[in-house]
Amino acid sequence: MKKKISIIINITIFVLSIFTLITALIGLGFRGMVNQPLEFGYLMKYFTVLSNLFMGFVALAFAINEILYIKKNIEIKKYMYILKLMATVSVAITFLTVVFFLAPKEKNYFSLFYDGNFFYHFFIPVISIITFILLDNTNKLSIKSTIFGILPFVVYTIFYIIVSLANMDGSKFKPGYDWYGFLGLGPWFILAAILMLGGAYAISFLLYFSSKKLYKEN
Repeated sequence: MKKKISIIINITIFVLSIFTLITALIGLGFRGMVNQPLEFGYLMKYFTVLSNLFMGFVALAFAINEILYIKKNIEIKKYMYILKLMATVSVAITFLTVVFFLAPKEKNYFSLFYDGNFFYHFFIPVISIITFILLDNTNKLSIKSTIFGILPFVVYTIFYIIVSLANMDGSKFKPGYDWYGFLGLGPWFILAAILMLGGAYAISFLLYFSSKKLYKEN
């Protein structure tokens, strides 16, 4: 039964991740509004978008593996659980960053949860976390596997630095680059990166630990 519920949720995550991207590209709003369409390249800069799409495609692959397990008793490989951990950590970082850092800066706290942001900032991350902890059998994972959870964040940080530094005009960044303002922190960026990396690992460990404690076989 758990596997069937997990399949439904994972497919839903995939569909919503693609649907939300499309709404951003065409400027579709959900409150009787038409938003400004956004370019694909612009969207692909942001960790929010990339983490949710990564989660979506991993969820789809996981659902396919679950179907094969039910229909043909083909065992789900360890690497699929590692990918699921990596993707879940990614969207958890997105969710926690919005809830505790970005949203409090807004005049209207909930403005970052309107329209497609509801799915990318809240629904997909939360349902992904719940699914990983309660529905995914992570017995194949060891505590050493938790280090893989920080890999997407590390790759994105490297991507962010390279793209931003490659688009400097003298001592300043061109408009649209260093879009989070992290490199503008100067030497403090290194400390911020270390703290964020530690936070990413803490999330990975907590997801692993919670799954081990709360997951129960059918």
